Amino acid sequence: MCVQVHKKHIVVFDPTETAGHRLSSEMSYMEMKERLKHDKVREEEKEQLKRAQIEYEKQRRLNDLERRQASTLRARQVKAEVNSTLRQKEADRKKKELEDTEIIRKIAAEKLDKELKEKKELAKAEQVWDGVDYINT
Repeated sequence: MCVQVHKKHIVVFDPTETAGHRLSSEMSYMEMKERLKHDKVREEEKEQLKRAQIEYEKQRRLNDLERRQASTLRARQVKAEVNSTLRQKEADRKKKELEDTEIIRKIAAEKLDKELKEKKELAKAEQVWDGVDYINT
């Protein structure tokens, strides 16, 4: 009696060999690992580039906003200065106008006072002249 024992067939995995199906896209395990590593590096570079572009765009918009803000502030400051100058000129004009009006009133008051004094003196003189009889003297 002879007993046959199966020999253990040990398959050794060689990561550098292809499966042997002879497909055009066939690659070994090591090639696949290398390709995946290369793809991962490429995706990371792509992501970093995208992040850099987003950061650049963000900084550009921020600079543009700051430029606009500065421009608006300058415009408001110039407008405020112009308005302040105009208000000051208007206040000076009104003050001058009031001073001129006051001077005109003083002159008119002095003139009226002088005319009234002259009328009083004339009235006194007429009363004195009316009281004297010129024919009998």
